[in-house]
Amino acid sequence: MRQEYFDFVSRALEKQYDLKLKHRNVPVESLVVDSGNKRPTEN
Repeated sequence: MRQEYFDFVSRALEKQYDLKLKHRNVPVESLVVDSGNKRPTEN
């Protein structure tokens, strides 16, 4: 699914704007917040 989406977007950008995308794997930093509270709770 992921590759199909990339191919679709890549073809559309190339057709409309003459831009070419290249697929690369690079390390990306991320932070995931599962939930949040307005007031901190005691541990």
